Amino acid sequence: MNRHFEMLKHYMISGGQVPRKESRIFTFLALIAGFLLGFVVIFSGYSGYAVIIGGCGLFVLIPGIIVSASILNDANRSGWWLLISFIPLIGSMILLGFMAQNSQSNEN
Repeated sequence: MNRHFEMLKHYMISGGQVPRKESRIFTFLALIAGFLLGFVVIFSGYSGYAVIIGGCGLFVLIPGIIVSASILNDANRSGWWLLISFIPLIGSMILLGFMAQNSQSNEN
């Protein structure tokens, strides 16, 4: 958990290239937390937990956008390409392809 907060601090304070391993760990931890909170809401039947899930989603939203934009910048793409994900299905597939490209060694 401490490593997760260190990654959040790294993305909020410094810029530059994003290590692939750290970005994948960040995404994996955010997905696991979302699934666990979702299961708690489903099995408890208490709607008050939806506020907790919304708060956690907002907590991860901004760092997630920063990480995604940094990965796109490392692949010589603009961070504005994140907006293509609003196109259903095809936009997300294009964005995934852009994010899977290798990083460039030049300064962004």
